[in-house]
Amino acid sequence: MAEALALREAGIGQICMGEVRGRAPPGFDFGNSPFEVLNVDFTGKTIIQRTSSGTQGIVAAQQAQALFASALVTAPATARALRASGAEHISLVAMGESAATRTDEDELCALHLRNLLEGKKMWKWSHHRELRIAAAQALAKIDPRYGSQVLSDSGLEPAELAIAALDSAPACPWVRQRRYERIVLRKTFSATISSSWGKSSILVRELSLGGGMGTKEDNLRVGSEANILISVGVRQIRGQVLLRRARVNEVGFEIVNTDLESRYRLRRLLVESLQRAWDRRAQSCEIEGQGRR
Repeated sequence: MAEALALREAGIGQICMGEVRGRAPPGFDFGNSPFEVLNVDFTGKTIIQRTSSGTQGIVAAQQAQALFASALVTAPATARALRASGAEHISLVAMGESAATRTDEDELCALHLRNLLEGKKMWKWSHHRELRIAAAQALAKIDPRYGSQVLSDSGLEPAELAIAALDSAPACPWVRQRRYERIVLRKTFSATISSSWGKSSILVRELSLGGGMGTKEDNLRVGSEANILISVGVRQIRGQVLLRRARVNEVGFEIVNTDLESRYRLRRLLVESLQRAWDRRAQSCEIEGQGRR
């Protein structure tokens, strides 16, 4: 922050913008919200930017032959520029939170870029629904007023948006993977775990967007990476997972990679389980109320 302000004072740039923990630092002209600078004319001005993640990644990647800073709103233009560059190898790096903790919006942006580069088609809305949900959740965090305005016309369900990451503890002295509330499913679902050491079947009873818990039949290699396939009716949820130690005859798994469609199917499964739980709770309260009468 001090370096950015000193550069402006020295006349190297005219505008300081950015954030620390999502808020504009003291003395900065703007924060990091696109909505905040929607009508600002920056013609002929040099911007000095400081952020917790993006600018840190740019500094760390100075040895790259070409560098593109992208976001959900600029993903199509970035994909076109990458194709035009003719690069043989392209690395998509999701910076996450403070360049240390993985975040949904950054990883989904990287997935979106990959989909655009690989020429995958998108139906109806311009972007996949899972991408739009992540963007809406990010907007609601950055600027609640703008987020609520967009949500009213987005066609997204409040229940879909309710499946979100838990807030991180600001006083926590260490960094960990983004956490989600695990939801007890309306029924168990069968899943197959497979890797170089073979296949194994589990029954999944708890899930979140970040992983889940299941009952195992075989001795799985805790700490190893594997592929998971969860059968939900005629549809399947696929992903790569890291197996975790759990209670006796149980295994935990952390989802480390999945495609957009599988992630959205997982979200819908969680929404349905939550809605059924809410319905049962409402019925129970109604019956209890009638009994008191």
